Amino acid sequence: MRFLLVLAVFSAFLATAWSIKCYQCDSMTQPQCNEYFSPKGIEQSECDDDDMPAYLTKYGQRFEATGCLTKIHEGIEGHRYFIRRACYFGDLENTREACETDDPYLPYADLIDCEVCSEDLCNTDVGQQSKPTWYTIAAFVIALIFARMW
Repeated sequence: MRFLLVLAVFSAFLATAWSIKCYQCDSMTQPQCNEYFSPKGIEQSECDDDDMPAYLTKYGQRFEATGCLTKIHEGIEGHRYFIRRACYFGDLENTREACETDDPYLPYADLIDCEVCSEDLCNTDVGQQSKPTWYTIAAFVIALIFARMW
């Protein structure tokens, strides 16, 4: 019985750790979303609640939000870059389709860089590597402590 309690607590922490939160913006409509990113006033989205991107609907199934995406495109008149920050859906090891899909706002802009990360609100900078989620580590330690107590 105690083991089930520990498992339930551990599962609750893991569920929190697995629902990813990302910045959602583009630099054409929100200047603070540009290469000098400033989070003030930028939408923070609970990705599990978001709609999947249109290019994934052809597979006929729902993909889970697993990360955050930052795409940098060549800019247009008056803008050095066009940057989109959004939720990422699907396999973190295979980001090619998401990165190669044209942006709906500027489909003709050439892609310069595309990064996917797997930590909450990690899509602030391009080139940032994801680290283990602290919630997951804390949940594991708490579960070990409870398991040793009983």
